[in-house]
Amino acid sequence: MLKNIRLGLIRYWLKAGLEDKISITIKRSKPADLVEEVDPWNNWIFSIGASGNFNGHETYSKRNLNFNASARRITDKNKFIFRLRYGNDRSEYKFDGEPDQVYNNSNKNITLYNVFSLNSHWSVGFFSYFGGSDYSNKDLYANVSPAIEYNFFNYKESFKKQLTIAYRVGGVYNDYIEKTVFGKDNEFLWNHSLSLKASVRQIWGNINGSVRYESYLHDVALNQFSFNLGARVRLFRGFTFNVGGRYDITNNQINLPAGNLTVEEILLQQQQIQSGYNYRFNIGFSYTFGSMFNTVVNPRFD
Repeated sequence: MLKNIRLGLIRYWLKAGLEDKISITIKRSKPADLVEEVDPWNNWIFSIGASGNFNGHETYSKRNLNFNASARRITDKNKFIFRLRYGNDRSEYKFDGEPDQVYNNSNKNITLYNVFSLNSHWSVGFFSYFGGSDYSNKDLYANVSPAIEYNFFNYKESFKKQLTIAYRVGGVYNDYIEKTVFGKDNEFLWNHSLSLKASVRQIWGNINGSVRYESYLHDVALNQFSFNLGARVRLFRGFTFNVGGRYDITNNQINLPAGNLTVEEILLQQQQIQSGYNYRFNIGFSYTFGSMFNTVVNPRFD
């Protein structure tokens, strides 16, 4: 009874200006035996998927198949990513009195990289890419490059703001399907890139942008500049308006095949053609609901 009376009188003591006369003592109960939760997967996450679509009419049919698999393990100290993808497009045209015209376009790639957190500002990574692409005139390509990144802000503040600069340098090997405009059947080259990325996250949404320069070391005139800018604006709880775009200035298309493309290959986008620039613009909205808890584990080299 005395304890409850004392608790009830606290507000009157505060009104009387007796804060310095009040002391609070909290008795902690003995902690129960804690059972440590063990992750049987040790932070590994695996994914596998496949998709396909089929359409056509009396004189035309198209098939698109895609397969993918991935494994990743992300912690504060390390980020390991492995991805495997394969895609195949097949189009068939039928004309009376003419042989069927069949076009196949496939691509396959393996992505493997490992990123290490050195401290609250520095990170290093090792990146590798392998695959092939009919569209890019590459029967086989392999690219391996170490990289280093510096964040001008502490990575612990990444949920609010980031400003990073990263540099990569490495070697790339290309085995071409057709001889290129430079007369190469295959070649090994050194390349490098420098990128600057920034993002700001506030209650109203977030803005992110980047500038990237890359070139081949044997001829810096073979280069590419890329610009990205995007924003997500929260209009009301859970509803977000999204807008973004990308613009590339391309002077590094060493993979273009020699000779002239047919009209069919150009219209069906069977092979990459020479272009000094390309762009992309997207706009949309999203509505998100569910758990209010969301954690960014490791934003390095994102």
